[in-house]
Formats: sequence, C-alpha cells, structure tokens
Amino acid sequence: MLNKTIFGIASIAALMATPVLAADMPVKASPRAPVVTTWTGCYVNGGVAYGVNNQDHFGFNATGANPNETNGGRGYLGRIGGGCDYQFTPGSGWGNWVVGALADFDLMDLHGGFFDEAVGLTAPSREIWAAGLGARLGFLVAPQILTYVNGGYTPTRYDNVNFPGTTVSLPGQTFNGGFNGGGTEVAVAAVPGLYWRNEYRLSSYRATNLQFSRAGKRANVQTITTSLVYKFH
Repeated sequence: MLNKTIFGIASIAALMATPVLAADMPVKASPRAPVVTTWTGCYVNGGVAYGVNNQDHFGFNATGANPNETNGGRGYLGRIGGGCDYQFTPGSGWGNWVVGALADFDLMDLHGGFFDEAVGLTAPSREIWAAGLGARLGFLVAPQILTYVNGGYTPTRYDNVNFPGTTVSLPGQTFNGGFNGGGTEVAVAAVPGLYWRNEYRLSSYRATNLQFSRAGKRANVQTITTSLVYKFH
C-alpha cells in the first residue's frame, strides 16, 4: 500500500512539472517565408552622378563645315525621375523579362572650354541640364536582381559663353539627340519597395549651328549614376 501511495504521488508531481519544463524549453521559430519581389509598378527615383562631355566645334565657310577643335567638360549632376515597369507573368514563359517607360531630369555642372574660330579665344562653357524620355528592357538574373538596357530621346542645355577680356557673348542653346545605356537594379530586402540602381548612359546630340556665330557644335555626354528607387506596387 505504501509503495502504491508513493508511486501515485510521484506520478502526479511529474504531470504537474511537465508544463513548467516545457515552458522553459526553447521553442524553435518557424522558418520565414521567402520574400516575393514583383517588378510591376510605378516608381520615383533620385540619385547622383559623374559626367564627362566631349564637344566638337566647327567653323563654317563657303565650302562647308570643317572640324576646328574638340574640347571637353566634366563634373557632377543630380538626377530625379520616375517611370513604370511591367514584369511578365511566369506562366507566359517570359517571367524573367521586364519592360518599362521612364522619364528623368538631370541638374548638371559639367564645365569645360569652348573655342570660337571667329574670336580666336577659348571661353568657359557649362552644360547645365539634360532630360531623358524613353523605355527600358530588363532581364532578371535572380528574383531580386534586374539587368537592363534603355534608350530614348534627350535634350540638353548649355549656358551662355562669355569670352574673357571681350564683350563677345554667345547665348545659351538647347541641343537635341538620343541616349542609350544600361545597368543593374537590386531589391533592398530590408525595405519593401526600395531598390538600388546603378546605370551608365551615353547621350549623343546632333550638330547645330550656334546662334550669332560662324561656329557649330555637336556633343557626346557620358554619365555614371547611382540612385535609389521607390516602387509603388
């Protein structure tokens, strides 16, 4: 009888202790669900860049246009913009492809020199802004990493050119052309909707007669930009 009583008390004590011990044991966390990234949506972006331009100047005479001198400029710029992307559905067989439209504006300070044959002097020259309107095509090398190429129309503006020691001044002028480029964009896992973009772009502008001058100019501009993108899914 005594042995049965002791056994019963021990069994009750063991049952009472079980929840306490279970509460003290570490609980294994359930695995987190993988982050699903969709590239479909509209976005805004902003960033900074370094740019280099190359300017070919021409003097005009009765026989046509002859190359006169090539100058360059360089400096920094800030870029703001926006656009919309569409990622094809996986069932279509094109799920790794993304297409989109974009627009952006660069506030620039790319400064260099400008030579005018009529004056025979070099004056400071500044490219002060540029804009872009175009499209892009991207391919997902991983669910969170997009590589892409882009292209479209671009105008740019050069500031007034004032020749030192003279009263000669050329007014600012806008040039038109096209751009193409490419880069990568990476989804920032810690912040849904945030992406990091790095891009190279080449802009080429058509030769244009400069106002009130015997010279003409064409330009090429290269920029490397890093920016943050916030997408509204």
